[in-house]
Amino acid sequence: MGAFFTASALGTLAVLGLLAGVEYGAVPVPLRSPPARPGERMGEPPAGSLPFAFDGRFDSRNAALRGAARWFEADGVAGVETVAVAPNGTLALIGERGEVWIADAAGADGFAPPRRIARLPPGRPLGAVFDADGAVVAALAPVGLFRISAGGGAERIAAASKVGARSEIAPGADLGFTNDMDIGSDGVIYYSHSTHVGPFEMPDGRWNALESVYTSLGAARPSGLLLRHDPATGATTALTGGLWFANGVALSKGEDFVVVADSIQAKLLRHWLRGPRRGETDTFAANLPGPPDGVSRASDGGFWVAIYGRYPPVMNLAAHRLVRAAVALTPPRLRPPTPPRGLVLKLSEAGGVEFALEDPDGSVVRGVTSAVEAPDGRLWLGSLHEKGVQALDLPQPLRALRTAGGPDAEAAGRLVRRLEARRAAAVGSARAAAQAARRGAGADAEEAGGHTEL
Repeated sequence: MGAFFTASALGTLAVLGLLAGVEYGAVPVPLRSPPARPGERMGEPPAGSLPFAFDGRFDSRNAALRGAARWFEADGVAGVETVAVAPNGTLALIGERGEVWIADAAGADGFAPPRRIARLPPGRPLGAVFDADGAVVAALAPVGLFRISAGGGAERIAAASKVGARSEIAPGADLGFTNDMDIGSDGVIYYSHSTHVGPFEMPDGRWNALESVYTSLGAARPSGLLLRHDPATGATTALTGGLWFANGVALSKGEDFVVVADSIQAKLLRHWLRGPRRGETDTFAANLPGPPDGVSRASDGGFWVAIYGRYPPVMNLAAHRLVRAAVALTPPRLRPPTPPRGLVLKLSEAGGVEFALEDPDGSVVRGVTSAVEAPDGRLWLGSLHEKGVQALDLPQPLRALRTAGGPDAEAAGRLVRRLEARRAAAVGSARAAAQAARRGAGADAEEAGGHTEL
């Protein structure tokens, strides 16, 4: 019996010693590959970058997202991370297996059945946006950026897959995890490279990009980048680096700065493109209530920020190496689930949270990866796994927020007035076009009648 207790005590001490060794960095910890590179081990985070700060008690006090409608499910559309919206309301939908659909607006409130125009090579499609020529620029991790013409031709933008040698930040770095982008009025593409921990192909042929977040936390080598690619010159430059997981990208209304999300650090960064602070990067919004994913510009000059669920409470302890090891090494099937939630934040042009749209328990909308405002006042919501795509008709929930009063009311009221004015203008334009068409048809009929009499 004494031998048993002695062995137990020695075993306990050995385990405690191992755990202490992991915590204090004395024991090397290999990361799971994939998604980590073969042989990659846990690293030490940059000084001052931990612990992360996030708002774990956020409560929007509304369930506005439950009013979202689901579109295109019957057409086989699924896993659309970002809905690209053209100025005329046309939608581009890129599914999780690389299928590219175009849905043209038809009538006042509907769309023609989406038509499939292309299929991208293997990879995980993420961000997408229309350019000035009506083509779709899309990110396909781990391959790079693609330009998809209206006719369905897909061309890889090869020069955007590596940082240029003249870049002051990360010269020559490979960009295997392009994620989201926005395009300036001059055609320049601003986009993110999330991390050196790339997505990987699963047995069913789909690509897993989510595990890269957990593994990047364990690697503790913040390698995310915000980039600028000029199609006219082919030059690709890194504007800022050191992000733990770079994600959504959006230009300001005046294009004087660009915003990029860091999904692990629960914040948005702002990089100045013009003015006295040109070239500087600062914090645009911090202490967010969950991982910020897609970012897009709102019609009033502010920003829509999709929040992908909740941070698990253990993230409060991420400064401890043991916690990061547990997060990074636990297989997905054994990882405790976090309660579902759908959440979109509306930020002002200065970065303050004006109001939120939420589905608190994720009963209708969950895991939102992007929120893009359309000219007709709909807010299109992307997701990694949902069938179809969802859209919220914004004026109705904004009116409810305005009526309810409180700190959200003023901002919601301003935006709903703007949306109603845009919608009225669009209806007026459509009526004028219809009247012009009828007048033209009448003139044609009179002319045809005159010829008949001859």
